[in-house]
Amino acid sequence: MPRTAAGVEVVDDWDGFGQALTASGTAHFEDVAIDPEWTNTNGHRFAYAAPFYQLVHIASLAGIGRALADDLGTRVRERDRVYSHGNAARVADDPQILQVVGRVRSAAYAAGAIALHAAGALQRADKALRDSSAHEESRAAAIRAAHVEVDQAVSVVTGLVLNASTELFDALGASATLRTHGLDRYWRNARTISSHNPRVYRERQAGAFAVNGTTPPASYRIGKASSSSMPQTSARPDSTRTARLAFALMLAP
Repeated sequence: MPRTAAGVEVVDDWDGFGQALTASGTAHFEDVAIDPEWTNTNGHRFAYAAPFYQLVHIASLAGIGRALADDLGTRVRERDRVYSHGNAARVADDPQILQVVGRVRSAAYAAGAIALHAAGALQRADKALRDSSAHEESRAAAIRAAHVEVDQAVSVVTGLVLNASTELFDALGASATLRTHGLDRYWRNARTISSHNPRVYRERQAGAFAVNGTTPPASYRIGKASSSSMPQTSARPDSTRTARLAFALMLAP
């Protein structure tokens, strides 16, 4: 519904330490008249909606990784302070420092490559849904593969970027912690995004798929728990066969 609809109040009380646009603030709804045009039931939504939205977080993390890798390369290249127990007269020539830069850059590259690969799974799901000649089983397998690939990507990309956002300080001196440089923003932003999208559940879902062929949830809700709202997941009778098809799709180029 529109934020400006009568009865809708959005409270600007989100005080996270990073990535402000993830905004998990408070909203109040009082006697809001619902226009039928605002409703979009599950049956009318595109079937890979959940992994599509999660891919936005993955892409954001990959972008943070690329930005911090570029920033680190520039800072090391321009740095003129050295340690007496270093390996070169210039930091830019110190092999240990270059190793750190290379490791951080490699992590950023891997995060971007994984994000693109996960996006390919969503593209295949979209293609399967639009293909009128596709069998229902192959469509279900493509959609399931999109869910699982994104779950797997969340786990790995989160670790890569969070680690890189800490390791970058190993290539710089204590001055890198000055507030004026703001290098902590990379970790703060990555940590905030990954807290919105907890990897622990993605890892569990990927494991449940691998072992039991369990389909990941089609949608997610966050709020105060009640016994009637606890998520229920179960494998369909044909889950093993569909899982094999989904795994084959994930291995496809």
